[in-house]
Amino acid sequence: MDKKILYQGAEAIITLEKPDKKNDYNKSKLKNNSKTNKILQSEPNSESVNNSSESNFASELGWVGGQTNNERNCDQDKIIKKSRIKKSYRIPELDEKIRKLRTRSEAKNIERASKVINVPKIIKIDEQKKEIFMEFIEGKKLSEHLNELKNKNQVAEKIGESVAKLHDINIIHGDLTTSNMILSENKIFLIDFGLSFHSTKIEDKAVDIHLFKQALESKHYRYYDKLYKSFIEGYKKSKNSKETLKRLEKVEERGRYKH
Repeated sequence: MDKKILYQGAEAIITLEKPDKKNDYNKSKLKNNSKTNKILQSEPNSESVNNSSESNFASELGWVGGQTNNERNCDQDKIIKKSRIKKSYRIPELDEKIRKLRTRSEAKNIERASKVINVPKIIKIDEQKKEIFMEFIEGKKLSEHLNELKNKNQVAEKIGESVAKLHDINIIHGDLTTSNMILSENKIFLIDFGLSFHSTKIEDKAVDIHLFKQALESKHYRYYDKLYKSFIEGYKKSKNSKETLKRLEKVEERGRYKH
């Protein structure tokens, strides 16, 4: 299998791979990937990990239902593989548990998000190797191309609508930056749910928006005012938008107070 490292961080390595016809990524087997389906629709995980913001995510989520991956075609020439890195400073048994839980949680979050927004399709999960295989989205990474788009404000509004839908099903992305957004065929795809978690708290949703606002101001400062205003217009479609945006003001006040 041909592969290319796209990103290597402290938590994971992301590679772009081209599957060959002999392995288990081909179309006929992906359509009947019952193991992946079983993981994504499994009962809530009761395991907990101390001092982890994602420790009880799987047990809180408890999502079952909807279209499953073994019902989808996935005739991919390129596949993204995300592998979680071992941490030598952890007790091996604890490290194994944390990486396994986070792999499952991320995959379930992506699958649940796929019901309301555009995200990469999950192809396969290997919990033993702590790997998630996803479809490769051809398109423009918005961190690199948003500034040059003629319809950048409309794109920002679509981002707001996507985040609103995500928050309405109580998923917090946790890393909302334009580096984790791809424009493909006039659709916005959110990627990299490695820091995502499930929460009904308005505070968490407000912080999610605050992080995106900071990312816009940093990466797209020339167009920041209009882009953020358009984003908020899209986000107002959330059923809790008024409450969340009001809480956002308090989040930003705390930030100013610290400075």
